[in-house]
Amino acid sequence: MDSELKRCSKCKVEKSRDEFGKNCRKKDKLDPQCKECKNAQARFVYNFEYKNEKKVCIICNNEKIIKDFEIDFKSEDGLKNICRKCVSNQKIQLKSFQALSKSSKICCICGSQKSITEFGKNLNNKDKLASACKICTRKRDRDNYQKNMLNDNYKKYCREKTKKHNIKAFNKDPNFYKKRYYKKHIENVLRHRDYYNRNKDLFRNYNAAYRCYKHRATIVKFTDEQLNQRMSVFGYKCAYCGGPFEHVDHVIPLSRGGPHCLANLRPSCAHCNLSKNNKKLSEWKPEIYS
Repeated sequence: MDSELKRCSKCKVEKSRDEFGKNCRKKDKLDPQCKECKNAQARFVYNFEYKNEKKVCIICNNEKIIKDFEIDFKSEDGLKNICRKCVSNQKIQLKSFQALSKSSKICCICGSQKSITEFGKNLNNKDKLASACKICTRKRDRDNYQKNMLNDNYKKYCREKTKKHNIKAFNKDPNFYKKRYYKKHIENVLRHRDYYNRNKDLFRNYNAAYRCYKHRATIVKFTDEQLNQRMSVFGYKCAYCGGPFEHVDHVIPLSRGGPHCLANLRPSCAHCNLSKNNKKLSEWKPEIYS
């Protein structure tokens, strides 16, 4: 019999379960107030609306008509303490705060609000970001390192930690070390690149001289103007197929005893030069050069 009865939260009288409305959010699937109390409260609010009585809003502290307040059965007078205008303003502020929180975050050390890009990664947190910004974490790590500089165990721990981090990064991206070097020494890289672009002929001659020294070939020195005249004889086109001039080819390869001189040089396209490799003309295309 006790299970069939329920106590009303307003009139505090035990009544049968049929006298309570349904509410799926509660454990027993019933409203805490009985139907009579709820109807009486609704009737009270309905009659209130037609009276020109006023109520003070908690936030804006303005007296407003009861129609400007939403119904709330939990309160004594059956109305909310905040007017509808203030409720809508609160919702707008909440939405703007949520949008801001997605694009920015407060650092736990300095307490300043910064963009997400200024925070490192931490997969253990809900937002997958570190609680402190990059600048504060660097300062903290630097201070810890200076405090424990003389401690050998701390030095070993730091080395092992950096090794593990580098191995993980290298497994994800094989160009990790190259990218890190470019970031640290970007000024030197740009300077060397500019020097190479300004002195391509010098590097080409140096590489040719190294190849000749490697294969012990004879070298006959010539200038860039003489080389251009030699290429102009073939019309700056491939001497084998008539394609675009991309490479300078040794007719008799250096590895086969050919000299590095103008008489042994011809313009060629990349396809012909790479397919010829270190072969002689009679070996490369015997049907043409037999």
